[in-house]
Amino acid sequence: MDQSNSSQVPKSKRTATRPPDSMEQALRTGLRKAVPSLVTEMSDIFEKRPPRLTNRDKRAMENSMDQYVRKTVPLIKDLEALDGDPLKIPEAYEKAEILIRMWMESAKIKVTGKDSFDTYLRAFKKYVSLPLEARRVTHFKRVYAGLRRLMDALAIDPEKQKAANELIQEFGRHHRRQYMRYFHGFETRQRSNRNVGFSRMTRRNITVLTEEYRDGSAALEKRMQLIVALHHIAKGSPKPYAELRKFGLRNLCDNIESPKNPALHFLMNTVNPVVRNALAHDGADPLFSKLRVEFVGRSETVSWTIGQFFRNTTRLVPTNISLTYLERLFDYARAEQSIARFRYLVRLVRGAQTAADAPAGDFDL
Repeated sequence: MDQSNSSQVPKSKRTATRPPDSMEQALRTGLRKAVPSLVTEMSDIFEKRPPRLTNRDKRAMENSMDQYVRKTVPLIKDLEALDGDPLKIPEAYEKAEILIRMWMESAKIKVTGKDSFDTYLRAFKKYVSLPLEARRVTHFKRVYAGLRRLMDALAIDPEKQKAANELIQEFGRHHRRQYMRYFHGFETRQRSNRNVGFSRMTRRNITVLTEEYRDGSAALEKRMQLIVALHHIAKGSPKPYAELRKFGLRNLCDNIESPKNPALHFLMNTVNPVVRNALAHDGADPLFSKLRVEFVGRSETVSWTIGQFFRNTTRLVPTNISLTYLERLFDYARAEQSIARFRYLVRLVRGAQTAADAPAGDFDL
């Protein structure tokens, strides 16, 4: 009788009364679904086929994720229970520190010292630092330093940090693959022209420099749109993404070179909009009799020697490479400021608790 009654209940109602998945099960399922999507996304960005995983590799990955989930879920539940109680901030900090320590140990990162947050920031800082070869190039250091100052200015204010993060994510969804496509083309040209000398004015040299300058300035234009937009946020006057897309290269260069925007001067003289527009439409006009290359714009003509063409192109390339650190520097500045705020609140609560526990006579004048 009971079985017949249960069979008559609609399937939708039977499944609706099923208890929800536990946090551990939900986190495990989410991780297992996220990994294939992440691999696919990275494969599309880098234009490479994803690596083939054997069943043994998949089982090992799933076991590693399950082990990590079992260790971290109790801490996450404790943090959720402490949420909303200001007096529990020191305890929440201790739980978060243990959580970071477990994550770093699972990632084979050696944790030194009592506070894992310090090790995390040191490892993160090493990740966002320029390599030694780049630090020897003045233009690399100049662009990197200016970019870092801008990211630090955004991370100090939580509201600006939130707006900047949303804008960076928006630009990434629309232009990340285009930016990576430029670097794939750059690597291909580097391999093809590894032993070519650009001191002589030849048709091959002009063609190579034309392709590099044209593609590099197109990639830089999108990056400059993002940087100018982030600067507007830092100044307290954010602009919507639809308006930012209308900024042309000439307008962006005017913003960067304006005396009102000294924080953007690290990008001055990195690209010539007349040359870029000429290469995008009509191409370069080589004058072999004068050993010069002309770029004809609507109202202006720029004339370079082959040496100037090469130097301006080589200035453009490290600018683009330096600007790839934008997202990493922003994430580092955000993590650094968030941990600093967390520690400040811990000191504030502990100071208040110490003052409350002290005898009243200790405060007599």
